[in-house]
Amino acid sequence: MNAGAQTPSAPKRIGDILVELGYATEEQIERGVKRSIDQRRLLGKLLVEDGIIDEVQLSEALSVRLGVGFTTLSQVSDIDPEAVAKAPERLARRYTLIPTKIEGGALCVAMSNPSNVFAIDAVRSATGYPVKVFAAPESAVLRALDRHHGFDMGFETEESAEGEVEVAQAEASEGPSVEEALSVAGDAPVVKYVDSLISRAIHDRASDIHIEPARQRLDVRLRIDGKLRPTTAPPKSVQNAVISRIKILANLDIAEKRLPLDGRLHVKYQGREVDLRVSTLPSIHGEKVVLRVLDRTALKLDLDSLGADDAFVGRLRSVLGCPNGIILVTGPTGSGKSTTLYACLNRLRDVTRNIVTVEDPVEYEIEGITQVAARPDIGLDFARALRSILRQDPDVVMVGEIRDLETLQIAIRASLTGHLVLSTLHTNDAVSSVTRLVNMGAEPYLIAATLLSAIAQRLVRVICEECKEEYAVADSVRSDIRRRTGTELPKRLWRGAGCAICGGSGYFGRSAVFEDFEMDEPGREMIARGTSESELRYHQRERSTPTLLDNALANALAGVTTLEEALQFQRHG
Repeated sequence: MNAGAQTPSAPKRIGDILVELGYATEEQIERGVKRSIDQRRLLGKLLVEDGIIDEVQLSEALSVRLGVGFTTLSQVSDIDPEAVAKAPERLARRYTLIPTKIEGGALCVAMSNPSNVFAIDAVRSATGYPVKVFAAPESAVLRALDRHHGFDMGFETEESAEGEVEVAQAEASEGPSVEEALSVAGDAPVVKYVDSLISRAIHDRASDIHIEPARQRLDVRLRIDGKLRPTTAPPKSVQNAVISRIKILANLDIAEKRLPLDGRLHVKYQGREVDLRVSTLPSIHGEKVVLRVLDRTALKLDLDSLGADDAFVGRLRSVLGCPNGIILVTGPTGSGKSTTLYACLNRLRDVTRNIVTVEDPVEYEIEGITQVAARPDIGLDFARALRSILRQDPDVVMVGEIRDLETLQIAIRASLTGHLVLSTLHTNDAVSSVTRLVNMGAEPYLIAATLLSAIAQRLVRVICEECKEEYAVADSVRSDIRRRTGTELPKRLWRGAGCAICGGSGYFGRSAVFEDFEMDEPGREMIARGTSESELRYHQRERSTPTLLDNALANALAGVTTLEEALQFQRHG
């Protein structure tokens, strides 16, 4: 063997691998090596700090150097909670590692430093499993530890057959007494779990928390960017305690388990105030609880922040300038209608105007506006509240929802007597609002005289900027879209590949898309004489007013959302 020759088994230097992978240049590596020697620090971490490479690229290079697996931990399904439980949290945090699954009799472990043989030996000794190592980004491992061990509150699990029988018997009985429920709900593990669940939901931008009892387990899911995602749940044995804890926080009757209940609780998270609306629903396996997260800091009370194009915002500003009439915002639950209405009210808010709302419930408080919470249980429904509001000399009235003919008739009379009325309606698109009002019993000529604009609104998921990538659109897809919508797609569009930041979904956040049916004289005449919905749609197209599909496709072409998200509106286009 020649002097100085490297043995075939000697591993490559991490810097050489980074150069081979195209993640760094030789000059950058040389400067980094000099600094790492001077500062006695690891080369990889220095390169990450300097922004030359990122953590994912470093982990990939480590996996190549050591001949081990590589994972980004980007998918929720990447980690099996049963595997996580095998290694003590203290050990996992000490060495920045997390077990991900049990495969072929071995424990798969994601590590930020897969060369740490002491950590591998510690895991092997603590778990009794042979260890299969995977390199993973440090921040992804830490997020996974927080997500999974944040819910490891010391609950005792029941894995025996006797435990399952006890659960079934408990469901069949009347349950614990109020005193026992209060005592168990105040136990430290339960309190810590509920606090951590709420913190996790707010941190992950969830709009809802779903706690769903099943026969042998308790399921917990978070709605993030409009989609439900499972998260770690406590054992079935503490189901009643967890639900009682939430009911106590929401000031609900923990003894009442036969009827649906509604409440509210207020929390502070990282210095900001967050409200949670609590709803319980009795089911055959226990009470299902849904918490709607109302983050005040996320509310944008500005028309320019709605995500709509300038032409739509201009039309909306124009109708808001009218002294009287009705403006309707339509869409399903969770489509952002309240946000749009609050932005409109904020636009109208002025010391010269008396603005009053009636809502069920009041989601956000706005200074300078009188907000009334509807209470149907005591007879204060929308119609009765609206009649009282009109005796309060209002200039602008906002009704949470037009649900019945009585409320609609009062809203029409209010607009005819000089008031601007804003409300919501449940319809599929803007034009069908007219049909809905007629079906509720309103006279077409009154609708024609009072309706200023009907706005349909939906939310589309936004492509994650961290993993955004271009892809080639198949010619068959482009041809099909051209035939069905008339839109000419480019040969390349954008999508999210999935990463640790977006939880593997490829999306991060949501943006609104709109369509509006603004009244003009021909439109009023058509409505007054009972013109069909299809003719009104034709009139809308003749005016070149973009539909939900048009605006969603425009977002896809601009790289805001994906083609798949946009095409969900083709049945309304």
